[in-house]
Amino acid sequence: MKVGDLVEMSAAGKKVQVFTSFKDKWGMIVEQGRHGSWNVSWNAKNGQHKAWMKRSHIKHLKAN
Repeated sequence: MKVGDLVEMSAAGKKVQVFTSFKDKWGMIVEQGRHGSWNVSWNAKNGQHKAWMKRSHIKHLKAN
């Protein structure tokens, strides 16, 4: 993954209770952190929210 990629929650990410507000949403990677973490800007009805995510909690967004 790289900055600018569109992502969604992976199955592992959907199991994490902290990230329930991002379920069924899409986001864009805005920054790469240390130790395999990614800062993701999530698109939501009430604006955009940024959250640091582990790589295992996100996956590339699939086009319909």
